[in-house]
Amino acid sequence: MNQKYEPIRALCPSAYDFVLDALENEKEVGRYELEDGAYALVQSYETKHRENGKYEAHRAYIDVQLLLSGREIIAVEPLEVMHTHPCLRPYAPDAELFAPNDDGTDYVLGAGDFVILHPEDAHMPGLAVDEPVPVRKVVVKIPVKK
Repeated sequence: MNQKYEPIRALCPSAYDFVLDALENEKEVGRYELEDGAYALVQSYETKHRENGKYEAHRAYIDVQLLLSGREIIAVEPLEVMHTHPCLRPYAPDAELFAPNDDGTDYVLGAGDFVILHPEDAHMPGLAVDEPVPVRKVVVKIPVKK
């Protein structure tokens, strides 16, 4: 099982350790400080219909989004393409936001699945596969190395 998560270890060993622990042991919702400026957010929410979503793009962090339970879609679109769509909020403090659209690539995640999203990957997480369902998730924010 651990080999599946090796790409996370390559980015940030403390993120890898946190993810493996979160898969085995239920973590409380909240923020967890990791090494090297990284942190993890354990979240619990209900997925939403696409029209209620927003694309987000970060500059300072790589996102690792891992589902602990439930199912959701994360739509991903290159940031350069998103700049041709309406911007809802210019970059501040950690993200710029864009209106939802149907142009991105959809990734369906189930329990144990993850995606790694770099600053050039605008993404719209938390989308319902069919109807909204509850999910638990870990989002690890790993600082971009300069």
